[in-house]
Formats: sequence, C-alpha cells, structure tokens
Amino acid sequence: MPSVNPEILIWARESADLDEDQACQQLHITRPRRADLESGRVDPTPSILETMARVYRQPLIAFYMQAPPAECDYGIDYRMQKSEDSAKTLDAQLKALIRDTRVRQEMLKDALDDEEELERLSFVASQSMSEGVERTVARLQEVVDITATQYYSERGPDDAFDSLRDRIHRAGAFVLIDDDSECCEAMAGLGDFRGLTIADPVTPFVVINGRCAKPVLSFSLLHEFAHLMLGNTGISGIDARNDVERYCADAASNFLLPSSELQRLQLRSETESEATATQIERFASSRNLSRGMVAYRAWRSGKISSESYCSMNHRFRFEWDQFAKNQRVAQKEQDGRGSYESRRHQVGTKLIETTRLLWLSGTLTTIKAARILNIKAGEMQEFVDFK
Repeated sequence: MPSVNPEILIWARESADLDEDQACQQLHITRPRRADLESGRVDPTPSILETMARVYRQPLIAFYMQAPPAECDYGIDYRMQKSEDSAKTLDAQLKALIRDTRVRQEMLKDALDDEEELERLSFVASQSMSEGVERTVARLQEVVDITATQYYSERGPDDAFDSLRDRIHRAGAFVLIDDDSECCEAMAGLGDFRGLTIADPVTPFVVINGRCAKPVLSFSLLHEFAHLMLGNTGISGIDARNDVERYCADAASNFLLPSSELQRLQLRSETESEATATQIERFASSRNLSRGMVAYRAWRSGKISSESYCSMNHRFRFEWDQFAKNQRVAQKEQDGRGSYESRRHQVGTKLIETTRLLWLSGTLTTIKAARILNIKAGEMQEFVDFK
C-alpha cells in the first residue's frame, strides 16, 4: 500500500470546507487522532481513507497523489447576478463536482494527446453575445443538426433527449448526467444548479443536473451547449439571473420552440390561472418540451406578463418537486441507480467508447480508464461490454 502524504489529508479537508472539529465529527475520530493523521505521525488505514473519500468528496485515488494539486480553476458561477463574480461563492459540494469533472476531462485529454488524436472543435467559443441570439440559434442548428420538428416527433421526452444528446456527441462534446451525487440529491427539483461546462476546444464537457423533470434535460443540455459556444467555463443555474444566463436560455428556448411554432400557442388569458397553465402544459407535452420553458418563451415574447411567468414557473417547479420526492425512493428500490444501464446512461456513450478504445490500445491504464468513467477498476471490462 503506497504511503500517504499527510499534506493530502489537510488539502482534502480544507477543500471540503471543513474545519478541524467538523472533520473529527464527520469522520467519527478524536482530535488527537486527526492531528496524528494530518501530521504524519500515524498512517491512515484503508478504512479511514475510504471514510475520508466519502466525507471530503474526493476519489480514493486522490489520497495517493504525491502532493496536493494546484488550485482548481472553477470557472465562473453564472448563477450570480454579475457573471464576473468569482467562484469563491461555490459551496463544497459544487467544488467537489467541478474538481472531479476537471480531473476526468484532463485525463481524457492527456490520453488523446498521447494517441495524437487531438482535434480542435470549431464550435467552441465560436459565438459572441454581440452577434445576437438569432445567430447563435442558427449556429446551434448547424452544429447539432436537428430541427424542432424532428425533436417533437420523438416518442417522448426521454427519446427526444437521447436523440439530442447523440447529435451533440457527434458534434464532439461529452455530455454527462449527474443525478446520484449528494450535490444533486440536495438540490433536486427546486435546486438552483442546472449544469456545468468546461469549454475546452478539444474535449469539451457538459454535465447537467439529471434530477430535473425529463423534458427539462433537453433544455438544460442546449443551455449548457450555448455556454460552450460562447466559450464559457463554469456553472449555471435554473434561473436566468444575469445577461449571460438569459442569453443562453433564450438561445436554447428559441432552438426548441421557434417563433413560428410559438405562434400556435393561443392563450385565452395573459394572466396566470389554472386554465392558462393547462394550455401551456398540453402544448408542451405534445412537443416533448418543458412547461417552464414554454412559459419562459411566452413571457419573453409578450404573451404573458412577468408576474404571470414567475407565478406559473413557481407552480410548475413545486408540482415537479412533490412528484420527484415521491418517486425518488421508489426508483432506488425498483432498479437502483448503481445498475450498469443507469450508470452508462449517466456517463454517455461517447465517453464510454472513447475511453474503451484508449484502454484497449494501452494508452490508458485500467485504473485511469475506470477513473474517467467513475467506476471501480474491477468493473471495467463488464461495464464497457454491457449491452
């Protein structure tokens, strides 16, 4: 067993935003025991390292690094009113998600570099807000290569999302769904975390919160893809709270619901009411769209007032949150989120196949390949072969 640099233990604790007493409490150890571990006087046992990995939200392999890594570039927190605000506002859970995603993305990029298969993708950072939403939507349609009519024709929101995700995979981006981390568990439904983007021109990553309603996934994916096209690395939220977020929301919603189709939505009232909400729900359901997104387009186009949109959006989110709470336990009991099928869906076919090829060629070790796919090394063969 490799020795553990005690500096790593301090770094992991501080990265989790835990002070010494908080760490002792969550690790269920005494203060002298923690001091012995972090000073190097006592070597951590495998069991305490596993506990630290869980409490500090770090992969177990991180504790065997020779030295603490350089501070992660967390990007911009686009949930803030002003997009220039630094990522110091991020909590420990989101920081852990970003660090983990960056490590996986960098490992994959290094492996592709070793294979000399790096190819710059022209759509990353290809757009500017000064060009306007219409230009970005046109570029989105060109890159993703799917029309709103094709999207509507899918059998349901799951199939519609899978089709859209496949198109974006072909374009070159890696799309992951984060729906079983404590981060998303804590922010399910009414949470403010929509997604994360790493706008790398070679291996761009998109991670979306999979705890939203199914039709919302497609909107979230296009919203984050718009961030990639602007060259933005960072996290975004459910609400469009600043100009950048609103721009990406407008691009995604105009892509899924163009003005020509929006004209078909003839609301009997401009105010929020049961009848108006029902009209929007039926319109959205017939097109595999999110109710909230349709309401957003209706507001932005002047069909409903700002007050009506806010009230309706709150209603839709509350209804979904109540439904999700009832379904969460049942879903775990029915199929378990740890199943290969579910976990492969989270990782995505593009990342699985790219990693598999690099592993088979010997460019990636089993440990590194498993790290990229967020599985155990012993599961590697069965996981990539699962059909």
